[in-house]
Amino acid sequence: MLMATSPVAIELLLVPQGRQLNLAKELLEIIAICRRAGGESAPWELVAHNARSPFVDTRNFPAGTLLEYYAQH
Repeated sequence: MLMATSPVAIELLLVPQGRQLNLAKELLEIIAICRRAGGESAPWELVAHNARSPFVDTRNFPAGTLLEYYAQH
């Protein structure tokens, strides 16, 4: 799905709209953000392409759902 490139460090904050992802580096390149919900057996899903920091994920999940994010540039 995505080309192998350097991963980007992410700061994750809970905000009223959802989960805000702040990318640790000032980027001018294209950022792709993937999310996995439910642990290692769940597939990665591309949730944003050409994203900028901060990105807010507004999708709702049941309480206790394990969420993981991965950003590539």
